[in-house]
Amino acid sequence: MGKRIIITGATGLIGKRIVPILTDKGYEITIFTRNIDSVKTKFSNISLNYIKWDYTKPIDSIIEYINGCEIIINLAGASIGDRRWNEKYKKIIYGSRILTTKKIVEAISKCKDKPNTLISSSAIGFYGTTGEEIQTEKSPGSNDFMAKLCSDWENEAIKAEEYGIRVTTTRTGIVLDKNKGALERFLTPFKLFSGGYQGTGRQWISWIHIDDLINLFLFSIENDKINGALNCTTQFPVTN
Repeated sequence: MGKRIIITGATGLIGKRIVPILTDKGYEITIFTRNIDSVKTKFSNISLNYIKWDYTKPIDSIIEYINGCEIIINLAGASIGDRRWNEKYKKIIYGSRILTTKKIVEAISKCKDKPNTLISSSAIGFYGTTGEEIQTEKSPGSNDFMAKLCSDWENEAIKAEEYGIRVTTTRTGIVLDKNKGALERFLTPFKLFSGGYQGTGRQWISWIHIDDLINLFLFSIENDKINGALNCTTQFPVTN
């Protein structure tokens, strides 16, 4: 039996790609999900364990699954790009990330046999809008909604270090997949023969191909020396 990995948010863009790859590598996968039917549909050909749970539920039901697992990959969070950000939905965006991470770490603290690694999602929204200035993992965060979200999200994950857990936070850029996500939306105007740049066209886009992002996750899983914030983008950003 391979190492045990728990994944939250497995039905999103990243999760749908990484789950079958990890399964092929021999890992035993348990998915925490609020929609078991969706998991069964998306991974119908893969042998998985799945538990119905979300951040509104107590942690008692998940401690037994976290206890003895080696790795937790935390991808949970309401979609950022599918709806308009009114105040109500901003609370959902925030709570689905911060409270999920907080409860995962709380559950870790209750385990006798704690995981080795927590890989928790974040985003380059941490840095805000910085124009021509190059950002590294050591650059300070900004103070807008997205930056505060990412900062609070990471801070909740980092608390796991208090229990001897290796923590990596993946600050992901715009993920390009020809069939899903941002690229699918970028291409729509061109398919309608109305494509072009928006505004001045000088807005910087820090992007990463989905395959490269998955490989960064695998690299973080399999290398114990990787910890802290990791900018998951190509080194060659482009303008709009």
